[in-house]
Amino acid sequence: MARGKKRDRWRGKLARPIRPRVMRPRGLAITDPETVTKANEEMIRLEQEAVEQERVEKLRLLMEHYSIDDKNDWFSLALALAVDHIPGFQVHSQLVTFGVDWEGDNPPHFSGPVITERIGRHREWTPDRLDRLLTAVESQRARHGLDTDREALSRLVRDKEWERSARHAGDQQSWIETLESRLQDAKSFRRRVEGLQRELDEIARRLRQR
Repeated sequence: MARGKKRDRWRGKLARPIRPRVMRPRGLAITDPETVTKANEEMIRLEQEAVEQERVEKLRLLMEHYSIDDKNDWFSLALALAVDHIPGFQVHSQLVTFGVDWEGDNPPHFSGPVITERIGRHREWTPDRLDRLLTAVESQRARHGLDTDREALSRLVRDKEWERSARHAGDQQSWIETLESRLQDAKSFRRRVEGLQRELDEIARRLRQR
């Protein structure tokens, strides 16, 4: 049932497989095995080009589906797809939100992680924020000649943007470890995005050669 619902999410071209239609070149006369081989190779090449062109179009449709305005923002697309389809990117929050009487009375008999409605602005780890973290670490390492990411993060936590969140229950050291984990996420996604960009560049190159 769940799989059917997931398929039903897609509409239009995003719901239909690619079925390229390639016409046999006009005037082709099959006279010998060599001609057949060349004709088959040409048909395969034309079909591959048609598939690549269709995939480029559907990537743009995916951007629209996920409300990504910048059609070169492959990082955001990769993250959106990962969150949708890879269990390891989905979040099962352990926090409980409840109102707090700021005169000092909290709900009785409660234990476990909690976030109150007045505890300050929540900082989402959006693709843009992850990318800013990676860029900031790279900048720190280059500027100060640092050998490790941990050294760069130890400097970054002095900046307002990267200081320990009010929601973070641990100390400064554990906050640095949290940033280090998010940094690895950022590196992983940048590698994926760069790989996707190379594939798209190759598709564009082939299309230009047509």
